[in-house]
Amino acid sequence: MRAWRTLLLFIFAITLAGCARECEGCRRSVQTGERNYIVTQYSGGVVVNQYRFKGIVNDAEDSDGYYWSIGDTLYEVSGDVLIQSWSR
Repeated sequence: MRAWRTLLLFIFAITLAGCARECEGCRRSVQTGERNYIVTQYSGGVVVNQYRFKGIVNDAEDSDGYYWSIGDTLYEVSGDVLIQSWSR
């Protein structure tokens, strides 16, 4: 009886931990409105690209990259990236 209770408690704890991680991912990936952004991409400590725009930045799933649209153009960056944002 004790072994079953321990097993059920373990399964319950693992399930809760997985749900907590997924909910945290949802909070990070959902943005409710446009913000002002400056996205700076570096290579070897040197700025190679910089983008200023108002919109939404998304993180690419299973990647270290980010993407967004400016007008009809989709931009994607990865690697050493600094993303600055503000709402006004």
